[in-house]
Amino acid sequence: MQHSIRLAAASALLVTATVAHSPSSAQSLSTEREFWNGEALHEDYVAQFGRDTRECYSDYVMRDGPEGPDQQEIPAERWIRAVIALDASGSMAGRVGGGRKMDAAKNAVSRFLDGVPEDAEIGILAFGHTGNNQNSGRQESCRGVEMVHATATLDRKALRSALDASDATGRTPLAAAIPAAGEALVPAASEGEQVVFVVSDGLETCGGDPVEAARLLRESDINAVVNIIGFDVSERDRRALEDVASAGGGMFAAASNAAQLRERLRIELGNQLRQTQFELGTMTVRNMNRIQSDTAKNQASACVRRAGNNENINFTTISNSLVRRGLTDNEAVAFVRERLVERQTELDAFIATVDADLEGAEDTMND
Repeated sequence: MQHSIRLAAASALLVTATVAHSPSSAQSLSTEREFWNGEALHEDYVAQFGRDTRECYSDYVMRDGPEGPDQQEIPAERWIRAVIALDASGSMAGRVGGGRKMDAAKNAVSRFLDGVPEDAEIGILAFGHTGNNQNSGRQESCRGVEMVHATATLDRKALRSALDASDATGRTPLAAAIPAAGEALVPAASEGEQVVFVVSDGLETCGGDPVEAARLLRESDINAVVNIIGFDVSERDRRALEDVASAGGGMFAAASNAAQLRERLRIELGNQLRQTQFELGTMTVRNMNRIQSDTAKNQASACVRRAGNNENINFTTISNSLVRRGLTDNEAVAFVRERLVERQTELDAFIATVDADLEGAEDTMND
């Protein structure tokens, strides 16, 4: 769906908004009067030298974004077996949006399980859930990688119990977690049948190489894809986690709050391919809308300002001549000049309307 928009208010100055044909053409008014007051001077000037400036305001189109993927849809052909690797490092005890990140992550996984098909196989791995994130607990924590629920046909009650058993305590052995998740999977004929989904708020802190670990898992006979959902991550951490997802043939998705985490988890788990297409399509539409907006505003601004410059030159020539001959006065000239700049108000209104339409289209795509 798309909306073609033209500013109706452009007709407001149908008569008063004018463009002189060229500075050299403005020699004198053809109308003969004994004396021009402001109204008469404006009327005669516009009648002889005016041109409707509505042509400065072009049509523009703001397109709606593509339809997003069905967040409840879990197509069996996309994956049949998955391990959810949950970061239980000490930083997950931090708070975001009034609650602990660890609690938000558990809640998101738990709510996702409601939509998983009965025949899907799901396992849960916790990492960083032992020791602590101090030097004293480093060694124990970096060994803290555990399948808290083996990969098996969906058992929501057992999966939720496994989630509840882990808490945020230690460091982040991400590089060790990825191959451990792979061990909970089986050899697969094609990529995409099995997926590792990592929910984490930061970087590897145990000295491992998660990028290499993701690459090796992807290239193994497991053929697993590694997706990363970064929860409340910094820009630096985001770039590093994107590299892990890329090496694992998967996607990175960012979530800055609990609600986004729930939605991201559902989308990423449920329909990776359509989500990728949706985000690319949305980006394309956003770019097209911005180009339309900038083109319409730039064209209108240049056209109106060019008209004003030409008109000022013409009117200066005419009004100076009339004042010298005693056929008008400075008060009338000032009145006309004030009327002639009204088109700037019209331009400002047009630009504000385009900006509002662009913002409205953005809001629609952000919903």
